[in-house]
Order: sequence, then structure tokens, then C-alpha cells
Amino acid sequence: MSQNQTNKKLVSFIIALFLISLLGLVYTQICLKQNDNNRMLTTISNQKLFLATTTDKLDKKLGLMADKLDTYAMLLSTGKISMPEFESELSNEKLWLNYGIVGVGIAEVPKLRSNGRKHFHRNYWLNLTTRFESQQDSNNYTLNTQENAWFNDTLKNQKPQWSRSYYDNSLREFIFSYSAPVYDVTHKNIIAVLVVDFDSQFIDSIVSQNIGQKYTSIISRDDGAYIYTDNTDKVLNQVSLSKITNKNSIEAQTYQYINKNHCNQVCSLALSDNSEKHLILYQSLKKLPWTIFADYTTQQLGSLNRESDNSLTMLNIGFWVISLLLLVVLVNLYRMSKKRTFKTLWQLSALVSLILVCGIVYVWKISNHLYYRDTSKAIINQTILDSYIKQYDAASQLKRTESIIKIPTAIIIDSAEFLNSYNIQLSGHIMQRYPKNSEDAWGVKFNDGFDAKITQTGVQKTNRYDHVTWSFQVKIRENFDYTHYPFNHGSIWLAVSPVNQYKNLLFTPDFSYYNGLTDINAANGVARNLIIPGWYIRGSYFNYQNDSSRMVNNVNSYSAIDLPALTFNILIGATFGDAVITTVIPPMVIIMILFVTMLTISKKGNKSIEFKVNSILSASSGMLFTIVFTHVSLRNKITSAIMYIEYFYLMMYIVVPLIPINAFLFATKKFPKINFASNLYAKLLFFPVISFLLFIISLWRFA
Repeated sequence: MSQNQTNKKLVSFIIALFLISLLGLVYTQICLKQNDNNRMLTTISNQKLFLATTTDKLDKKLGLMADKLDTYAMLLSTGKISMPEFESELSNEKLWLNYGIVGVGIAEVPKLRSNGRKHFHRNYWLNLTTRFESQQDSNNYTLNTQENAWFNDTLKNQKPQWSRSYYDNSLREFIFSYSAPVYDVTHKNIIAVLVVDFDSQFIDSIVSQNIGQKYTSIISRDDGAYIYTDNTDKVLNQVSLSKITNKNSIEAQTYQYINKNHCNQVCSLALSDNSEKHLILYQSLKKLPWTIFADYTTQQLGSLNRESDNSLTMLNIGFWVISLLLLVVLVNLYRMSKKRTFKTLWQLSALVSLILVCGIVYVWKISNHLYYRDTSKAIINQTILDSYIKQYDAASQLKRTESIIKIPTAIIIDSAEFLNSYNIQLSGHIMQRYPKNSEDAWGVKFNDGFDAKITQTGVQKTNRYDHVTWSFQVKIRENFDYTHYPFNHGSIWLAVSPVNQYKNLLFTPDFSYYNGLTDINAANGVARNLIIPGWYIRGSYFNYQNDSSRMVNNVNSYSAIDLPALTFNILIGATFGDAVITTVIPPMVIIMILFVTMLTISKKGNKSIEFKVNSILSASSGMLFTIVFTHVSLRNKITSAIMYIEYFYLMMYIVVPLIPINAFLFATKKFPKINFASNLYAKLLFFPVISFLLFIISLWRFA
């Protein structure tokens, strides 16, 4: 077979590989696009479900209270129950002891006194979570005050009313109210107004437990006034979307559309401003004159999806690089068919090596934006939390033990410091909300922590809760995954459980403290100024894990419930620059020195450079000891499964002995291909082969 025929077959083979690679590239690109679209649709579907759940819970909880109040107003109006009977019913109805209800009251229509002022008398029953405390007051009546708006609007409109949020001086907290008129049936006039007051945090807690506060607002259908939004100033200042001067703003466009298109199920609306696109999800409440909507940018929707299967992405990068390599080879083969020179071969070797190195660096860089931690068990809303609580409630009923007592818990990490590769010191605060008068249940302990210091720093007692704050410092031995070292993707976790192990206490995430936990990337619970040298924060979430300490104390398994420990996880990734400088550059320098050593292998003598097998053997031995020492030092610092960086060392264990072997074979002059042009083939293939192997390893390890 002639040389021309061989070359033609080689070219045909490379062209076939190039076409196959292009097909693979197109296929993976289409699959990635489809996956992105499917993930986006799944994210939108989930957010629609969260919005529908939020709307349903607001409708059920607030609507039920409103219906109850309407019933009592009717019974009082018709005289079917008296005030003492109403108070008795109120005390016996556990529904009114809901944590969101501040109290229930009835205010008489103001009467003119002898001093010329109007007074109105009010009976009020304050909710203490386990019982009502009766109060009475008589105040001067003022017409145009925010505090009396609920009363005045009911008198004016002569029908039940929902108020906006306001500060009640007597209760000393922000509330919103539902009021219903009580009539004198005989004279057909209003004689009193019945009211139920809700803590303004009640809406906050329902929203944060489901869809999250970050994106969500509730407005009045009448005038677009904010009932709820994450910016509380808008609520307290009674900002109305109908009065916004900039009609092109997203808020104004949203109000204009939903005001004309009421929707009793979740509907969507695509809008855009000058900079980015927005997706608006909205739904009208059935029992309340409100509309709830959530506003997402495209970037925010993307952040709500954390796909951890990266194999298709790495396959796509592989096809990109291989297609480019084959194209470069074809172009240079064409050049060599016109004029074959050593310079062309060196250019081809350098270009192939450069493309592969760029591919490796791109894999490192893009790995910083991919997800490698499974967060499928993250507790991001109340629905997921309820699925856990349901299991433990069933166990408590089966074993005839006391009911599960849920303790909303928030954790803030103020500082984090790595003591070594596996031990980390954390400090921060824990905020908890305990039932009233339950001091025996107070207390927090850290699972798997040592040298822990925890101090109670504050207690705030309200009519319904005891808010307890702790400050802590603890050392935790973490089981970090170093398989991607030095481009790590790990998590710092802190597991907490009750000190009192003999009560069925279950710590739960306090959604309202964090304004919702649906966005893991938001890094809720991590101080904004927290810096961990060599690492960056990628997100945070809560989950449950087995509480080994509780299992030890639960001797009687027939009456004990294995409640879990609440675990706060901080997702972290290694900073790119630090990883490259401290870990990757040293082996790269060694590879460069090995290549320079190989360049000394030559037939031509030189006064400055003299080829001797003994010299190359000595240099290679020195390099080998350096590599072994560096590798052992790394292993002493980190004990893990084979790390990514170790493949660099394992490859060098093969490359270093091959250099003196190549020099020896060259010196024997028995192998023409080795001796051709002073060991040209080995020199040309040195960087391309090493780069190709590292590229394949990188794709495999980061997939």
C-alpha cells in the first residue's frame, strides 16, 4: 500500500470521527436545551403549586375565622345568643386560640357624653394560647385615625371589612382585623362592631412556610393597596399600586393586568422592563378581597432549580473540544500535504495541547457553577415539613405518648473557621419560639460537637410565645467529601436537638424568620459578611438526620419516639484562584521540567547541553522523589478516596519513569522511529498525550 493511500485513509478516518463528534455535539446541545426547558417548566410548576397552597391556606384559615365571626354577629343581632353566652362560646371554642389570632372584641357604637365627646366601650378577649383573658376599656372616639379604621369603615360601609395592617397602641403590636357589624334588628341600625385581630406576622408565617416571602406580595383587589410584601414599609405606609406614577414599572403593569383579569386559580403573566424578563404568577383569594402574586426574573427561576446530574454537560464539553481538535488536525494535515515541515508539526502539537488545556480549565471553571450536593431532602416549605411531622404524630399516637411539640428554630452562622481539613469551628446565634410557660423545655445541644459553649442571651415573653435567643461557639468534625479536591463542593452542617430528651420536642425550621426557605441559593442563615478563606458560600438549607444522642436515652423503645435532629447545612465551594495557585500549579511546573529534560535527548552535540542517560536518570529520580513527597504530604493532610488532583500525581508516576526509558532506547539506536529527528515523535506527543489524559479524567471526575 502506497503512502498516499495510507494518508487518504487516515484523512477519511479523521473526517468520519469529526462528523460523529459533530453529531454528538448537536445531540448533547439539544438535550441540554431540552433539560433546561424541562427544569424551568418543573420549577414554574412547583412555584404554581406553592402559590396555590399559600392561597388555599390563607383562604381556609382566615376565611374560617371570618365565617365564624359573621355567624356570631348574626346570632348577636337576632338575639339568639347574649353577650355572656357569646363569651362562654368563645372560651370553649379552641379554634379561636389559633396562634395567629391576637384577640376577639366587640365595640359599641360611640355615644355622646355630657362633656361633648364621643366614647365607645369595648369588651376584648386577649388570646393567651391556652385561654382568653377578658379586658374592658372605654376610650375617646376619634374618627380619622388608622387605629380606628377597621371600626369606621364597618360603620360607613355597613358590611364586614378586612383592614390593612396598623399598630394597635393598647395591644402594642402590628395587627390586621376582620370586623362585622352587629345590628339592632328592631331599629335596623348598627349598635356594635365585632372584630377579630390577627398578628401581622400570621400572613408572614403562612407565606414563608410555602412559597416564600422573597417574591410574594398580596394586594387589595379594590385599590391595589399592599396587604403584604417583603418590604414592610410599603404595607405600613399603605402604598397602593393604583397610585404608582411610573405606569411602565413591573408593579404597575402587574396591577393593571390582574385588576382586569381576576383568576381563581393560579394564572401566569409574562412582563418585561428595560433590563430583564419577569414571570408573574397570581391568584385571587376566594373568601378574601385580596390577590396574591409572585414576581420572578429568569435568573431567580433558574436559581430555584438545583440539578446535580452533570454528566450531559461534561459530555457536551467533551464533544466541543474533540470536534475542535479534529478540525485543527484536518487543517494541519492539509497544510502538510502542501509543504511538510517540522515547524508545522510543532505548531500542531502546541495547538492541540492548548485546546486541551483550555478544555480542562473550562471544566474547572464551569464546575463552580454546577451542583454536586443532593438537596432533594431539604425542608424548603411547610408541606415538606408536614410530611415529616405526620410520621412522628402517627408514632406518638401508636405508642400512646404525649403529642409532638414543635419548636420553630432559626440558626444564624456569624463565623466559620477551618481548624484542619475535617474540623471546623462555628459561632452564631439560635432563635427559638417556645410555647408560653414551658421553661422546662428550653435548651439546645449540638450533635457530634465538642468544646461547645452556648449561652442564653435573651428572652422575650409575649402573650402567646416565649422567644429565646442563644449565642454559641462549637467545634464540629465534618465528614467532607474531597473527591473533587482542589475544586471541592461540600457542606458544613450543624445538627441541633433539645436538651430535654424526655419530652417529644421537635425542632422545626422557622420559615418566617428567614422570609421563606424555597431558594436554597439565597444562603439564608449565613451572615452576609461571613468569609471562609479559600471557600465561597453556595447556599443553605435545613434537613433532618438521625439523633444518635436521643436514641441512647430512649431505653424503652415501646414508649419512645426516635425524633430527628434539625440540621442546618451551608453549601460551600472552593474558590477557583486559590485552588489553581496552591494545588494545580506545582504539578504543572514539574511537568514543564520533565519536558525540558526530554528536550535534552538529541543526536547533535552541544557545548551547553550534553545528552547523557545517567544525567536524565538522575534528574528523573529527583523529580520522582519530589512528586512522592508532595503526594504523601497531601495524603497526610487529607485522607479521602482518590482525589481529583491525585490523578495528576498518578499520571506523573507513569510519565517520569518513561523519560529515562525513552532516553535509554534512544541511546541504543535500535529503534528508528524513536531516533527519528532526535526523538521528535516523543517530544511532539508529550504535551498532547498528557493534556488529553487530564482532560478525559476531568470530564469523568466532574460529571
